[in-house]
Amino acid sequence: MTDDRYVQVVVNPVSGRSSSEPIVAALVQHVEAMGSAARVHRTTGPGDGARVVAACRPEECRALVVVGGDGTVREVATSVRPGVPIVIVPRGTENLVAKYLGMTADVDSAARLLREGVPLDIDIAEARWTNRAKKFLLVGGVGFDAEVVRMVHGGRRGHITHLSYVWPILKTLLTFRHPSIRVETDDGVQYEGRGMVFVGNIPRYAIGLRLVPKADPQDGLLDVCAFECASRLRLIRHALMVVLGRHVGSRGVHYSQTRSVRVSAAGHVEVEIDGDLAEPLPVEFSMTGERARFLVSPDWRA
Repeated sequence: MTDDRYVQVVVNPVSGRSSSEPIVAALVQHVEAMGSAARVHRTTGPGDGARVVAACRPEECRALVVVGGDGTVREVATSVRPGVPIVIVPRGTENLVAKYLGMTADVDSAARLLREGVPLDIDIAEARWTNRAKKFLLVGGVGFDAEVVRMVHGGRRGHITHLSYVWPILKTLLTFRHPSIRVETDDGVQYEGRGMVFVGNIPRYAIGLRLVPKADPQDGLLDVCAFECASRLRLIRHALMVVLGRHVGSRGVHYSQTRSVRVSAAGHVEVEIDGDLAEPLPVEFSMTGERARFLVSPDWRA
């Protein structure tokens, strides 16, 4: 049966350790077999994918397929018009959104989602500075992890792998002095002192960690987890508790759910958004009231 609407394929050519062209060719074949036309766009830099998908109208565009990592997914999902669903063929380092939604790099699975997937709408959050705002799907980090991201991207040479983080993490652990931060939620000051904070919309984080395990991207709330880190020993203890999944409720960990949270500091403190370095503090995280639509398996469960 022919569908007059097209499928927009957005490809980040620098994602993945090998060429994405075989994947793209297979996707085009699947889409055409469904009776739809496939339009392929290969991004050339930040903002390029957003520009393309902003022109996709639900009455003309059947779906979007993103071939790339979390950065490309964020850019597309926060820019597309409401009603246009998204399928991910993950090609990045972590692929946290795809993992949460049960999507794999298998092209046949992506084609099944285009044919049989059911819509799932997830919340879009926003980080806002004085003169700029950035929407996101996953997590914002302040302090230690943002410093690691700064080091990784500052020395980036080609595709980033998990090994790219080993030296930056070790160096940051040995040299980083946790800043004094102030974390204010809708209910008042949650934490003030030396430490780091994570603001999450989806419970997944790098290497399978669940820093904000109660996060639900359909509840309209952000999960905030602030860690007291007056020493390296305290940081190591927090890390062990996170690995064990026992950090929420433990000593020196402040966890809450809120619609907005403001983080500030007296000096320069780095901020990362969905794994990309952003502007430094102060920053306010909040829910936008907008949602991105994905196509998931009919038996998907969070």
